[in-house]
Amino acid sequence: MGLKLDLSRPSRTVVLGRSGLGKSFLVKDTINKELKSQNIIVFDTLYEYDETLSGINRTVWNLEGLKEAINESAEKKTLLKISVRPTDRLKEEVFNEVAFYVEKTENVFFIIEEVDYFCSAHYTPDSFNHLIQYGRHKNISLIGVSRRFADISRKFTAQMSHIATFRQVEPIDVKLLKSYGWTEAELRGLPDFRYLEKDV
Repeated sequence: MGLKLDLSRPSRTVVLGRSGLGKSFLVKDTINKELKSQNIIVFDTLYEYDETLSGINRTVWNLEGLKEAINESAEKKTLLKISVRPTDRLKEEVFNEVAFYVEKTENVFFIIEEVDYFCSAHYTPDSFNHLIQYGRHKNISLIGVSRRFADISRKFTAQMSHIATFRQVEPIDVKLLKSYGWTEAELRGLPDFRYLEKDV
């Protein structure tokens, strides 16, 4: 298991599915296998990326912790494998700070759990929008994880290069995903823990 990503260029990936179908497990598996030699920063909205099973070796709680971890990694010439876990009260504020700071780094995968928590179909914070638009120039790849395609920023999906989806049942999501070549039967009929993926 693990996303089949083209690591030769920066990517914009979306992972979709209802709770409990395996989205986070798929991303963790991707970190442990396909992205083993890549720098990783996870914005861990739901506190799912621990330091034992998910390929992450450090957890921080705010921007200052992230800066310190990045500086230590640069000094020791080690790979970044960081989970950022903000408190509920500060999630949006910390997300904006982290997205702004990630753009100042290079050669990193920035993974956002529950990306629809921070943006909607028609609203994208400036810091994240800038990262979507210009992060490629610094070899920054993005993976956004969400339950529903319809809830994700259109600025993100417009730049999307890869998509993976678990079973979909909401009519609007099925309709949107059919435009990528899947049939309604494929999208609605996926067994638990099975997914479809493709480059777009």
